[in-house]
Amino acid sequence: MQKLPVDPTSSRSSLLDCLATLAWHSWAILRFKHKGEGLGKLTRRQHAWLIIVATLVVVAATYLAPGIKDAKHLVLIGLWFVALTMLVKASGPRALEGWTCLFLVTEPICLVLRYLPAGGVLDQVLGAWVLGAGIFFVWRCDSRKGGAGRGQA
Repeated sequence: MQKLPVDPTSSRSSLLDCLATLAWHSWAILRFKHKGEGLGKLTRRQHAWLIIVATLVVVAATYLAPGIKDAKHLVLIGLWFVALTMLVKASGPRALEGWTCLFLVTEPICLVLRYLPAGGVLDQVLGAWVLGAGIFFVWRCDSRKGGAGRGQA
């Protein structure tokens, strides 16, 4: 069998495609427009890695936030995110993938907002919006007919 030459631009474009997909799904969820299409195709192992990476992003964003350096607080935030994610997992793979995708994109944005002059207020507003949009998305994936809710996919 002949080896194909490795094209470094293909891995770069794959990463950019992945980031663009994450951003698109997150933006659609934040606008309350996402209905779960294009999600639900990952394996259990990929779900586990997605949860691990999303948890690390949430904990890192909390650690890097101004004024939060207590280890107990970081552990609590990590456990809180994992607990919510496990609740979301019961709603199906589409809900799980959308939920983790949303936090992968919005947590770094919230971190940047925290350093602005009125960052504390902006962070709280965006946090409430993200949580509300995420809960609505999970509800929509779980309850809509033909979606990947309980007992499906």
